[in-house]
Amino acid sequence: MTLLLTHVLVDMDRISSGVTSKVKGLMPSPASCLKRGGSTPSMVAGKKKQSIYWNGSSVQQILENPDYSGDMVKGRETTISVTNKARRERTEADFIVVKETHEAIISRDVFDTVQQLIESNRRRSPENPDVSSRPHQNVNLFTGVIFCEDCGRGLHYQRNCKGYICGRSHKHGNKACKKHRVREKALSRYLEDVITKSDYDDYVVNRDAELVKLLQDKGQIEASMSAALDSRKLDEVKAVVTSALAFEEVNKEVINRFIEKIVVARDSTVKLYYCFAGISKILELLA
Repeated sequence: MTLLLTHVLVDMDRISSGVTSKVKGLMPSPASCLKRGGSTPSMVAGKKKQSIYWNGSSVQQILENPDYSGDMVKGRETTISVTNKARRERTEADFIVVKETHEAIISRDVFDTVQQLIESNRRRSPENPDVSSRPHQNVNLFTGVIFCEDCGRGLHYQRNCKGYICGRSHKHGNKACKKHRVREKALSRYLEDVITKSDYDDYVVNRDAELVKLLQDKGQIEASMSAALDSRKLDEVKAVVTSALAFEEVNKEVINRFIEKIVVARDSTVKLYYCFAGISKILELLA
């Protein structure tokens, strides 16, 4: 237990000096734990698949564990029924807590202060302000489609810089991956310029070749029917593209329609991967 806590100690000086407005200031990030070295929980547990990276949830579980303040907590789980031995978690009110059963690793004042800060930093449920809930996940414009070129992890939105940064670097520091970042506004402007004049050659070449071949063989009923079907499909594509290219600004609908993923390099250059290729040439072909 002591070994595990060595790398996630609460900074008591910062607490006593009154710098307690945010839990983040008291809770060491996985990046700082990695920088300090030592064993991660998976190493201490002797798991087969050990990771050198700390997980944010592991750090928080340690900070919220009353065992470190000298208390023993039992009855966290119970069986569902006499016949069903599956286990379920109990509510905190049903826990059995025995105070001061062993020597504390951190003082009770520090532990209680941390709990208050964690609680004050939780988002409140809109339906019931008295009930704490997990932080609401803001779905930002490029969430789910923007990735790091080096490690492949998704980029996370940072409000303070109004842009996206490599998730692994943000969580585990520069040892894990370099900081790939791009501002949301700059990326939106780039997409506005690029989408309307993108070259979708692969799609056009493939579909146009199929149409030419079918039209050459239009003496056969099957080929003629297939050509008609393909023509209708391209008409549908044209309608979709014409509608989509009429956008005034980049939004989720435009991104989902055109962009499969966005990859950001270390120098903040951007590579776009489209959902399907050939839109601009299709418009020329079918105009």
